[in-house]
Amino acid sequence: MTIALPVHPLLANPPPAPVNFGRYRLLGRIGAGGMAEVWAGELRSRGGFCKRVVVKRIRPGSTRDPEWARMFETEARIAARLAHPNICEVFELGDVDGELYMALELLRGASLRSLLREGGALTPGQVAGLIEQAGAGLHHAHELRDAAGAPLGVVHRDVSPENLFVTVDGQIKLLDFGIAKIADRFAIKTLTGKTKGKLAYIAPEQLAGEVVDRRADVWALGVVMWEALTGHRLFSHRFSEAVRQIHDAEIPSLTAYGILQPQLELVIRTALARDRERRYATVDELRAALRGAVAPSEIATPAQLAALVQARCARTVADLDQLYVANADTVARNRDSVPPALLAAASAFVDRNAAPTRPLPAVPADPRAPEAAAAGRPTRPDRPAIVATVSDVGPTTARGDEADADADGPTVIVAAPDLSAARAAAAVADPMATATIPLAAVATVPVIPVATVPAIPAATVVVAQPRPPVPSPTPARAPLAAPPASAVRLSRRLTLRHVPTPARPRSHVHLLARALVAALLIGAGLYAIEAASAAQQAAPAAHR
Repeated sequence: MTIALPVHPLLANPPPAPVNFGRYRLLGRIGAGGMAEVWAGELRSRGGFCKRVVVKRIRPGSTRDPEWARMFETEARIAARLAHPNICEVFELGDVDGELYMALELLRGASLRSLLREGGALTPGQVAGLIEQAGAGLHHAHELRDAAGAPLGVVHRDVSPENLFVTVDGQIKLLDFGIAKIADRFAIKTLTGKTKGKLAYIAPEQLAGEVVDRRADVWALGVVMWEALTGHRLFSHRFSEAVRQIHDAEIPSLTAYGILQPQLELVIRTALARDRERRYATVDELRAALRGAVAPSEIATPAQLAALVQARCARTVADLDQLYVANADTVARNRDSVPPALLAAASAFVDRNAAPTRPLPAVPADPRAPEAAAAGRPTRPDRPAIVATVSDVGPTTARGDEADADADGPTVIVAAPDLSAARAAAAVADPMATATIPLAAVATVPVIPVATVPAIPAATVVVAQPRPPVPSPTPARAPLAAPPASAVRLSRRLTLRHVPTPARPRSHVHLLARALVAALLIGAGLYAIEAASAAQQAAPAAHR
């Protein structure tokens, strides 16, 4: 199962609209091979749960091939047994309408093939750091055992630059166990005369159809190391030529490519020994030899590998991230970011379904209003009510000119439960203001709170120092009517304020009555038990 594209699909074509696929939501295709397609996806559930995953699906033409299906199931079954930080995790194997799929860990980064394509050869330290991590994951797979402790004999058989993935955190992930060999009763046996794997990375014994072991993966790592250091392919793309080169062609020296690393070249030539008895017996032996050939201070750390991915493949990572961001739904928004049209629709819905309005209960004006106004701070009653203000500008003239709004006089703030009371309070505060200054109610638009918000202030009238009225033939606007009670109830509900009902006091007589009833019930129960016991004792005596 090769997942290699010469051009990132998100760059080549605009991603399609998200589609539902079983429990998953597919956002766009990010890779494809001869057998399967790889999609960016999300697993969504209740409560806003959303997990980003990769969904690997068998291509429609491969579904009819039972061997492809068995290979797909083998990959999922083997990967599910492996738990290692350097192996891509498989979450689920399933099918949707007969189409097999796997849900895998989402990896942000780039394959080694992409890194080589974008920037050419790597340094010996970068190659050593990459093989150190990849070899750790591969050795873990080789050492996998069953529940009884017997080795399972797992061999990957498809180690290649496409299947070595470098994440943005500098972590190497081993991919694609689709053609792995496992020595258990579920093993998929290679058909006679048929070889699986990428030809350029197949060991000679694997190419000859012989039984393979973990040393076949050591050979593949040797080819990967040579290509990563030189930036060139080791074996030909053509089938017949590649087969000849794998069996008996001379391995080119690293010196020919300007790499003067004799110890490192010895490590690679040992890994590429055609006689597998002369190769490293395990991947751990290869890692140890590599640490001896490259100075420890030169081996690339995860941070340095992360910088390598950022320098060469940042665009690919950003495109994948944008695919998720562009299709993400906002779970919770700040109330200030809610569109006004949504708020108006919510208000209209509440008004349409509200009960008939009834007058609001009268509450006395806040006695602290004059003092608060003198101190320059508004009053904030503890209960929500209608909010109203009086503009500090004069009425509009017939020519359209407005009076100067920069009044220098003091302002008076009074509180009232509704607009009528507000006008009355304004008249008491300043009789002159009510005759010339129009009263305008603030629009009562519901808000959608995210957290607890302060209470909406009570009806407030701001009376500015009156100015001489500007003569105008246009009469002053009539004050607006009080908003419906449904809007007030919505305002109270959205402020998330709740006044607990006080506990009803219980009298001593009530408590004594409950105690007496309990005593009577207990006494009746004891009497019934004693009567039953006496009846049982009298029964034998009657027989005698």
